[in-house]
Order: sequence, then C-alpha cells, then structure tokens
Amino acid sequence: MTGLSVAPAQVRDTVELFCPSPGHRRLRLRFLAAYLLGISIQGSEGAAAGAAAGAAAAAAAAAAGSSPSAAAAAAAAAAAAGHDSVEDARTALKLYREWQRLRDAGELEAKLDEMYAWGRANGWEPPPPGARPGGAGGGAAAGGVGGGV
Repeated sequence: MTGLSVAPAQVRDTVELFCPSPGHRRLRLRFLAAYLLGISIQGSEGAAAGAAAGAAAAAAAAAAGSSPSAAAAAAAAAAAAGHDSVEDARTALKLYREWQRLRDAGELEAKLDEMYAWGRANGWEPPPPGARPGGAGGGAAAGGVGGGV
C-alpha cells in the first residue's frame, strides 16, 4: 500500500475554515453539512458503506500479507460510528467550495454569526436533512454547492 502525502500548505480543514476565532466552538462535519448544505451524513447509510469498505480493506490487507485484524478493527470502529471516509471527504470538498463562495461574496462573517447563533439556540444538533435554518438565500439558490441557508 502506498502512502499519501499532502503538503501542509495545501491542507484545508473545515473545522478551521468555519471557526471564526480560537475561542469559538469547533463545529463537527455532520453539523456543517446539515446546516450549510442541507444534507445528512454519518448516518445509517454511512455505517453500511463503512462496513463494506472495512470488509474490502481487511481483504486487501490479508492479500498483502498485513494484519487483517488491524484493518478490520479500524473499519469496524468507523462503521460503528457511522462514518464513511469517502462520504466525509466529498462533503468536506463541498463545504470548502461553499466556504469559498461565502468568502468571495462577502457573506462569510454573517453566515458564521448566523450559524453559531442557531447552533447555540438548538444545542448544536444538526438540523434535519433539507432544512434551511437561516431561511432563504445562499447555497444552491445563489449558485453555491448545495442547499445552504
């Protein structure tokens, strides 16, 4: 298996992008996806995909002579948590594009204020899929990535 290396200057972390300052709460990918894109991730569908990916990783590790138990344990833990690494990566890319759109439109600060106010008022639980907590504007209607607020 070949390792993947990304130069630190090229790394974009959604936790950092959507955190207005060091003192603010760091928002989970699941919350950001639901609030900004109107999609639900890391649910039961993600767990099923994670389990399938875990089985494939275990088979690949066994074929390569690596410890299949280590690969299987990692995949099982991810599946149990409802995480699908492909889904998470795609969502992170969509969020990065939404961050760029908000920044370029001069709407980022207002959106962060709105999102943090909504999160505090709702116990930081992600909004239901398809919900638009902040009302109209942004997102797909404004040419963005997904159903934003």
